[in-house]
Amino acid sequence: MTVRVDPENNEPNTLFDLADFNGQRVLEIDCGDGRLTWRYTDRDAHVIAIGPFEESIVRLGPVR
Repeated sequence: MTVRVDPENNEPNTLFDLADFNGQRVLEIDCGDGRLTWRYTDRDAHVIAIGPFEESIVRLGPVR
């Protein structure tokens, strides 16, 4: 059984209501598994995401 987290996209919609990521330099601290990180990388933002647990972080490389 697949569980979808936030199928209505409430989290990213709220995030975009609070901040403009277009062309910005973003430092995300405690990114977890990057569930929200990839939502704003396609807005031409330069993103550095860090977290305390190596096993939770997957390096995807440049997203385009």
